[in-house]
Amino acid sequence: MVKNPIPSDKYVIISHGFKSNRYGAVKYVDSYIDLGFNCIIYDMRDHGENAKATVSLGQFESEDLYKLIEDTYNRYGMIKLGLHGESMGAATSLMVLLKAKVDFVWRCGFSNLYDLIYKAYDIAKTPFVLQCKCGYEVKIRI
Repeated sequence: MVKNPIPSDKYVIISHGFKSNRYGAVKYVDSYIDLGFNCIIYDMRDHGENAKATVSLGQFESEDLYKLIEDTYNRYGMIKLGLHGESMGAATSLMVLLKAKVDFVWRCGFSNLYDLIYKAYDIAKTPFVLQCKCGYEVKIRI
C-alpha cells in the first residue's frame, strides 16, 4: 500500500491490465495521492510474483478482488473505497460490483478485445474459453 502523507479515510484499489503487474499501476498513484487517497496496488492472478493460474480476463480475478475489498474494509474500517482498473483490471472492477460495495469505479477498458484474446491464445496455444457469471460459455478458436 502507498499511504498518503496526509491522513485520509479515502482508499483506491488499482488493478493492472493483462500481462502487466502491480508496477504497471504505479503510474496512477501520484494522481490519487494528490487527490488525498491511499493507494493499494497488487499483482492479479498469474501476474507479477503470483503462481501460475487460470486467467479469465475478469471473472476469476473479480473473486480475488472481492477478497481484497473485504480485507481492506476489515483493516481500515469505515472508509471511502474506490476501484481503478486498466484493461483486464477494468473488467475485473466492473464484475466485482455484482457483490462488492464501493464508492466509485474508474475504468479504462480493453482497447481491442479481439487482439487481447488472440495474444492470450498465442501465449497458451490452446483454445480460449470465456465464461460469464450468467452461465454462458464462449469458446474461441483461432
